[in-house]
Amino acid sequence: MSLPGSEPNCESRFPNEIFALIIDGLRGDVPALRNVSLVCKDFAALAQPRIFRVVRLDAGRSRVPVEHLPLVRQLGSFLQNLKLVRFVQRLHFSSHVQITDGNEDPARTLGSMSSLIALYICLPSSKHFQTIEISPFHGALKELYIDVVFPPTDWDCFENMLASLTALELD
Repeated sequence: MSLPGSEPNCESRFPNEIFALIIDGLRGDVPALRNVSLVCKDFAALAQPRIFRVVRLDAGRSRVPVEHLPLVRQLGSFLQNLKLVRFVQRLHFSSHVQITDGNEDPARTLGSMSSLIALYICLPSSKHFQTIEISPFHGALKELYIDVVFPPTDWDCFENMLASLTALELD
């Protein structure tokens, strides 16, 4: 504990194992993980991989236009933060959701998600297929769900993408 008016002590007071036990105890409780990550840098470093493990960039069943949802407006800055995007393992993505300011290409953002093992994509374009084909996760992606009927002009891109997904598991 620091004295009033003195510089706070920035050193960890507990071993990392204690922090890890606390984070493990909060597994699955994202609001609690978010709150505990605000306590100190040690908690934040351990909580971020769990908080950002699953990201949903779709409107779901909401009747509200997604541009009016407060979290969707913040997604553009989240997707540009490579320190956080690397934790994403499962991505639910709809290409009709405008998630950026227009300067960032949502398909290119997929390429920054090196830990991605499951991708749920609605309304993909040939640009998305090409990005998935050359992305760093194409050798690790185990689950792929595509919800759309795409035009015949995108068929070649789709076939090439499927051929590149060597770890894809058939269900």
